[in-house]
Amino acid sequence: MLTFTKNGEDISRKIYQIFREQNPKIGVLILQEQEKFVYSLVEEFVDDCFKQANYIIPILTTGYINHINNLTNNDDEESLVNNLDHKYVKYLYSLMRLEYCKNNCHNNRIR
Repeated sequence: MLTFTKNGEDISRKIYQIFREQNPKIGVLILQEQEKFVYSLVEEFVDDCFKQANYIIPILTTGYINHINNLTNNDDEESLVNNLDHKYVKYLYSLMRLEYCKNNCHNNRIR
């Protein structure tokens, strides 16, 4: 599962293309590609995907760091509406932190 903000879209696109071209193929979850499922049961869908993913890969950019620390400006509000991956970055980040704490500060899946 990849998690990224607007300024990490190009990087994430390159990463998931590489993963999907491998043999055997490596499944990569992008929320925007699952739009109909995300909108029907948002938290349940994201939670299930998070639990099922073998690895969570945050694309750490300045935009990602600024977004999770509430340092974004108003220009980012438009991308929140248009991009599900950007919209749920904070939620996924909170799931990552919760898992880390539950595992006694051991990181098993976040890359």
